[in-house]
Amino acid sequence: MAPDTHRIPYPPPDLAERLLPAFAPCPAFNGACQGVMKWNPLAGHVPRGFRGALGTIQDVRLVLICAEPGDPFSTESYPANATPEDYLRDVCRTNWGHLEHPGGDRFAQNVRLILTMAWPGAEVREQMRRTWVTNAVLCSAPVEGRGCSDTRRAGMC
Repeated sequence: MAPDTHRIPYPPPDLAERLLPAFAPCPAFNGACQGVMKWNPLAGHVPRGFRGALGTIQDVRLVLICAEPGDPFSTESYPANATPEDYLRDVCRTNWGHLEHPGGDRFAQNVRLILTMAWPGAEVREQMRRTWVTNAVLCSAPVEGRGCSDTRRAGMC
């Protein structure tokens, strides 16, 4: 199914192609990351901390690299056996909803503040055409904000 790029901001095809392999459980879950990082789609734990680059990769002028994905929202859940394309589409939909309407989402509020400082006066869709936000690691940490220190001990960072 082709993404609806007018309704759901979706990465350009060359970037989407690079993201799709992340939507399969990593082999390290049975190795160095066993018991350290999480893959649990039903509980919202899939790679989901990226957003932006809504035009082409060449349009990107600002890259924000954050830690690991924060804890999923209480309503965030993904089908256990979805295709990588379905995961990517659903994650893009969730990410965009929180960025467009941050409400009490402190992370989205802070990203919007940075976007406003970088691209004053531009609409959020235009700001995100020029911006790529990603995580230093893709997987969810057992405790939000402690992923890289835990994976460093496991030899992954």
